[in-house]
Amino acid sequence: MKAVTGTGKIWGSQETVTVELIDGKLLVSPSIFQEYFDDLVSHQIPVGGSYHPPKNSLLSAWNVLSFMFFDAPNPEITVEGKLERIPYKKGRIY
Repeated sequence: MKAVTGTGKIWGSQETVTVELIDGKLLVSPSIFQEYFDDLVSHQIPVGGSYHPPKNSLLSAWNVLSFMFFDAPNPEITVEGKLERIPYKKGRIY
């Protein structure tokens, strides 16, 4: 299974949210948060200030859960599987 799980405060309540990559789609559990998560993915901040991960990737799910989804900073995040690597070229400044 490939998934990113985050625990933190959202909408005034402590919640644990899991995002799974299934058949190329990011599915959120509990599903009550799916629409909110999808909206954040479509407006997510770049990783590292300059890289926009593919919208249907674990890196995108990690980015949204880590920095946008929860009300308070520093949610507890765990990853099952591997996050995609940010592409780079040696000697290039991004």
